[in-house]
Amino acid sequence: MASTRAPVRESRSLRFYSEVLGLERMNYGIWNPGDELTFENLKRAQQRYEDHLVERIPHDARRVLDVGCGTGVLSARLLAAGFDVEGLSPSPAQQASFVARCDAPFHLCRFQDFEPAQPFDCLVMSESAQYVPLDQLFPGVLRCLAEGGTLVLSDFFTLSGAAGIQARSGHDLDAFRGQAEAHGLRVVAEHDITEAAAPTMELATDYARRAEIALDLATDRLRHRRPVTARVVMWIITKSLAKLDRQRPLIDPVAFRENKRYMSFVFAR
Repeated sequence: MASTRAPVRESRSLRFYSEVLGLERMNYGIWNPGDELTFENLKRAQQRYEDHLVERIPHDARRVLDVGCGTGVLSARLLAAGFDVEGLSPSPAQQASFVARCDAPFHLCRFQDFEPAQPFDCLVMSESAQYVPLDQLFPGVLRCLAEGGTLVLSDFFTLSGAAGIQARSGHDLDAFRGQAEAHGLRVVAEHDITEAAAPTMELATDYARRAEIALDLATDRLRHRRPVTARVVMWIITKSLAKLDRQRPLIDPVAFRENKRYMSFVFAR
């Protein structure tokens, strides 16, 4: 039973992003200063983030591995641009989304377990490196990347001294840099896009607040009309709100800025 539950949850997550929110991409985005906090601007920010990644892929690269390929939108764009793209993810939901968009090979496995038939000219890791144990991340890169190849990696990292729930996700930035250097990867370019990504968390916080207000108004009406039903509904909602309260620091832009850095790297082997 345990082996089937995670893909179901992830499939629902992908459907929520695409069917409910109308989002094709799963990234924090790059916002322009002064952008209004709207879902339309979030879509533009996510497109801008994707442009940021694509611009860092060498024009002479041919074989590209999209690690943790999400909905497959980036891979489809690279295919259209003439790259030979392959997708990789341990998620059957991502596999289904990739196959629906891309006429290209897909590898259903973890990056640290992947054994390529031949090396790639470029690896793209967009918000996926954090899911690979740090001691296995760069050995996997060296296994998959050709000599002279390029790693385009964008993700959020924890700072030294990070605390609380913010410290539980993302690699330690200093340790990440040290491991990259120890494995012979040279930094060609790096950008701190923390401030440009933070508005996504501000938008999420705003919508979470609005959802709480809407739930309170809806249940208030129910309490007057159906008090017994309202008690059952409130018990369920209270549990959901308690979970939201525990996770709220994850979308707190102030806590994010204090504990994390969202970084974009280009490494050369």
